[in-house]
Amino acid sequence: MRSGEAFVLGTIAGAAVVWLWGREIGAYTAESTRGIRARAAEGLHVVEETAAAVVGGALRAAQTAIRPPPATGTA
Repeated sequence: MRSGEAFVLGTIAGAAVVWLWGREIGAYTAESTRGIRARAAEGLHVVEETAAAVVGGALRAAQTAIRPPPATGTA
């Protein structure tokens, strides 16, 4: 069997597997990756909070540098 024929046969076999057991495969992968997706979402939430704190601090520092507080009038 040449490689072209093997490729076509593999494609047909893969399509048959997906057609017959596609829903079961999808349900299995969704169930088995639920914990991984939850941990990834928690990690992204932590990154969001950290980024917000860093950017907020940088913006306050920039505002102070650009607009210093008004003088109190005592010399």
